[in-house]
Amino acid sequence: MAHSEAGPSRAAHPAFPSVAPRVVPQSIHIPRNPAHLWKQIVDARTPQLLAELATLLNILAPPTDGPSEAPRGLLRLDGIDLTRIPDAQIPALTLGLVYILTERLTHHARGAGENLDLALRVCVGGNPEQFARAPTRVTQFAWAVLRAAQKAKETARVIGPLQHLLRLSSNHSQFNGVHGAFLETCLSLRAIDVGYQTLSIHYSNVAAYTNVLDVLTYYHHAGTIAAASGDFARASELLIFGASIPGETPSAIRIACAKRAILCELLSTGRQASFSRDVSQTMNRSIEKGMDPYRKLSMAFEKRLWDQVTDTVSNDNAVATFARDCNGGLVSQIMGSIPKRRILDLRKTYSRLSLADLVNKIHAPTEAVKAAIQDMVFRGEIRATIDGTPEIVTFVDDDDYASQQQMVQLMHANLLAQSVNNDLLYSNRAMLLNRKLLQKRMDKIENKDKRGPTEPLKSRGEFEITDDIGQVRGVGSNYADMGF
Repeated sequence: MAHSEAGPSRAAHPAFPSVAPRVVPQSIHIPRNPAHLWKQIVDARTPQLLAELATLLNILAPPTDGPSEAPRGLLRLDGIDLTRIPDAQIPALTLGLVYILTERLTHHARGAGENLDLALRVCVGGNPEQFARAPTRVTQFAWAVLRAAQKAKETARVIGPLQHLLRLSSNHSQFNGVHGAFLETCLSLRAIDVGYQTLSIHYSNVAAYTNVLDVLTYYHHAGTIAAASGDFARASELLIFGASIPGETPSAIRIACAKRAILCELLSTGRQASFSRDVSQTMNRSIEKGMDPYRKLSMAFEKRLWDQVTDTVSNDNAVATFARDCNGGLVSQIMGSIPKRRILDLRKTYSRLSLADLVNKIHAPTEAVKAAIQDMVFRGEIRATIDGTPEIVTFVDDDDYASQQQMVQLMHANLLAQSVNNDLLYSNRAMLLNRKLLQKRMDKIENKDKRGPTEPLKSRGEFEITDDIGQVRGVGSNYADMGF
């Protein structure tokens, strides 16, 4: 869990975006005891009853701040045995069990082992429609399952059920908070390949109930898993996004994203990472604290000052900083990638040279140079051959666009482009249906008709933007070319 650098009176990760406080509807009556609540859960079979049950359970769930409207312990159903519920009944009881088991696992109620067993059965056999009625609670449920398994030292048991829960609770491109808990499970178990497969999910929307910490956790863990898989370009993209998420209050996990993004960008492109300019000054200052070794390393690496890179990494202060941030492994890989960077630089000048000459120019062992070339060829970063006696290295400039690897990459790129296009079309329709936006446009048109096309706008310090903006009608007539 990340710790905030802010004062105790200010939360580091509020709701994203903030939601209104809960109001208890007059038609909702709080049950007198656990038995009455359990009966209401069992009897909720129709969509109307499920909607009322979801409202009731949300009221009974203790809030993160402020007093609870219900007696403490009511939602845990103290005294009611749930272990004998057959698998066939779990889909109909999914909504209630998610709330109850989250409360039991979080507050370490009696029968922790039995509650964990039932929770894993809910992850696998739950009803997707009922999961969708309480996305916030499903996220809390996933984290409660993981923490309970870690406490029982049975983390390996939950990776499969949490993967099922992620699939059952997915909602198209809507961000899913369960994903962060699943990725943390993969990191704990070193199941990097299993976690990396789920990174193909592309989220393009976030709902009001999502917490900023859930989003940050996902991008931090996803970037870490991508880096562990050797996909440093994807890792850099995820970590930079995590560090650039809007917010005023810094936190440890956001700073960790920034530090690892710098290292992954060096491994991917050999250049310094570029963060969003929209990050607040407070955030920038907090991120820059303790970043001196990272900044010096990235600047020296980009300028190809290899001696300075070595000195920066071997500095006692830098060594301690990298070790404290758990980034020593990435730094070691950066140092190991220096021959690769030298080869890429020489490739811009030479198309063919002997292996011995290449070794002399890179100042590295022959086997290390050959291994670096073979690794880059395997990853598709370059096309080169090593043959002949003595061995000659030949760099091929043209990519093999008909290769199977290129076809797979093209297919993934097309799918991603189609997904982005669909999201843009949906957003465009949503904007056209936005009454406030339409009213604003209508007001501008009416004011323009009443007071003239230019003078009223100039009097308010605004500029007239013609309908043919973007069309070239002569020198200086295109406002887009002038920065407007």
